[in-house]
Amino acid sequence: MKVIIGVDPHKLSVTIEVVDDHERVLATGQPTSDTAWDGPRPACFRRHRHRLAAFPMSSRDVIARGATTGGDTGHLVLSGVTVAEILALFGTGAGAFGTGFRIYSLTCGAVVLVSGALTSRQAAKLANGQPTPRMGLYERISIGTWLQWMAVLATILLRERRPFTGS
Repeated sequence: MKVIIGVDPHKLSVTIEVVDDHERVLATGQPTSDTAWDGPRPACFRRHRHRLAAFPMSSRDVIARGATTGGDTGHLVLSGVTVAEILALFGTGAGAFGTGFRIYSLTCGAVVLVSGALTSRQAAKLANGQPTPRMGLYERISIGTWLQWMAVLATILLRERRPFTGS
């Protein structure tokens, strides 16, 4: 079974489908900005709701009204834990493959910290209902830096691959 999420940024809409192994659609729906779901939840969504979103953020208008949920708090805590883990990965990798990769890892760590700080500055504006024109960009720079670092690490590991001797 697969959950497929389609996003149309021009219409600001999301469509979610659950399909089985034979590509038959089991359920479909469109979450809205002010509710979790626009119709009755199909049984397969109730069984697999944990796969849709662990800690969904409230919409911008809900946050501006001050009506945040536990999902918002969980999202922020999980984001902080994720950044700490990413920085720990950079630190571990920095010591593993020589000076070049150490400099690259530390640079990536600095980029993640700076983009995280810039995102945090925008978060206060979000809570007050003000525009946050670059918040998404800063978040994407942060996660993109981590993804790029993992690709470079994978390349290094593939080049360093040695045959398994069983000892």
